[in-house]
Amino acid sequence: MLLELVTGKKPVDTMFSGELNLRHWVCNAYPTAVMEIVDDNILRTEFTNLQQHSDRLNILYRCLSSIIEVCLLCSKDLPNEILLMRDVVPMLQEIKNRVLVN
Repeated sequence: MLLELVTGKKPVDTMFSGELNLRHWVCNAYPTAVMEIVDDNILRTEFTNLQQHSDRLNILYRCLSSIIEVCLLCSKDLPNEILLMRDVVPMLQEIKNRVLVN
């Protein structure tokens, strides 16, 4: 579900057909094209405030990259490879703490 929030795409989106699904689409973009898969609404809100602040843009990029990494770890194809929520929550809290420090 977090992948849906970050990308603004649903797994049943018409762009996903055949072998392509939401997870594979994100995997193909990670880590080099993160900003291209992030929901425009997130970027629109942030870019209005960040256009002249490249350091803050870098923080946003690192935050979104970290969140997407957690999403990919949570959505592995094999059930025994998927992270447990008790492991995910501290990871997300760490991301939040890093963003708040900056």
